Amino acid sequence: MPPEVSAGYAQRAMNKAETAWVEIKIDYMTVADALYWDRTIQADIVADGIREMMAGRPMPRADLYWTWTGLRVLFPLAQRLNRRRCRALSVFVENDLGQGVPAGMVLLIEQYPWLFPLQAPATESTFLWFIASAPRESLIKRGVEDPPPLGRILIDTALVTSSALGHEGQMWLHAAPAGGARLIGFYVNTCKLRQLGQGAQLPNGIGSDGRHCYASAVLATRLIDELQLTR
Repeated sequence: MPPEVSAGYAQRAMNKAETAWVEIKIDYMTVADALYWDRTIQADIVADGIREMMAGRPMPRADLYWTWTGLRVLFPLAQRLNRRRCRALSVFVENDLGQGVPAGMVLLIEQYPWLFPLQAPATESTFLWFIASAPRESLIKRGVEDPPPLGRILIDTALVTSSALGHEGQMWLHAAPAGGARLIGFYVNTCKLRQLGQGAQLPNGIGSDGRHCYASAVLATRLIDELQLTR
C-alpha cells in the first residue's frame, strides 16, 4: 500500500457513545485476515441471521452468505482479466491482549469508469465492490472493549483511495439488493452519498436499478474534510 495513501486513512474512530476516540489501523488485507473473519466474525453473522429468520424476521444483513476468503482470493483474479487492480483492506481494532482484530473489511476496484465522465475532472473512479463491518457483540466477545461504529470510516477509505489514485475522490457502489431500503438509507443518510436515479445509464450502457450510490469530486472533498479529526 503506497505510503501517501496510508497517511490519509483514518487512524481513530469515535466510540458508540461519542465520548472517546478508539485507535484503529487500516492496512492491507491478507488471506489470513480473511480466513480469520470467516471463522469468527462471519460465523457470528451467519448464526445471528439464522436466528432472526427462524423467528420470522427478514434477513438482517446483506453479507449473510459472503465468504471473505473467496472474495479476497478469487475476485481480484477475475478483475485482472479486465486489466483492473483490486485493493483489499482491513480495519483493525485492538483487543484486551493487544492483538489487532479485524472490525471492517473493504474490497475496492481501483480504476473503474466514472458515471459522469463529461462533467468531471477525471474520467475514472474507484468502485467500492464489497464492504462489511463486524457486529459490535462479536468484537466484544473477542476482547474489544468499546468497538466504534465504522460505517463512515469504511466509505472514507474508498474516497481517500480514489483521491490518492488521481480520481479526485470520485467513487461509486451498488447496494446489495438483500440489504433492502435499509442499506440504501445507510449509504444516503448516514454516509451522505448520493443515490443514482432508477434507469440512469451506467458506463456499461445498462440502466441503474436505483441502488447505485456515489460521491462526486466535490462531495468527496467535503466528506473527507468532515473526517479530518480521525486522521
